[in-house]
Amino acid sequence: MSRVSKDLVKRARQEAHKEFDLLWKFGHMTRSEAYAWLASKMQLPGELAHIKQFNREQCDQVKKHVKAYWAVLRFKEMCRLDTKAKQAIYNARQAYPTEPIKDKAPWAIIDREEGSCPSGSDLGTCI
Repeated sequence: MSRVSKDLVKRARQEAHKEFDLLWKFGHMTRSEAYAWLASKMQLPGELAHIKQFNREQCDQVKKHVKAYWAVLRFKEMCRLDTKAKQAIYNARQAYPTEPIKDKAPWAIIDREEGSCPSGSDLGTCI
């Protein structure tokens, strides 16, 4: 492997670690849980799921999996917040049944039963 290739692999590993370490450093999972999650996503046995052993393509996969994890987490949080807002509107309607609520549009995306994600989502229930 040439020096340039080694440098590119090293940089890819550093970037993958930077993204991956946020999973356990922010407390979303323990470090060992994060490596078990990584092994599962990469379809590798646990002892081979270490970024120091990965090539550039595998490092790109790590970054892709971590970004997908954060996207799902953000989506779940949005659904949770929208559900709380929907509940607040319902409570307001119960408290003041004669007073119309004009602004329904922001909650139109959550038109299913309480706690579900917007239609078209492949993530299943959010809560």
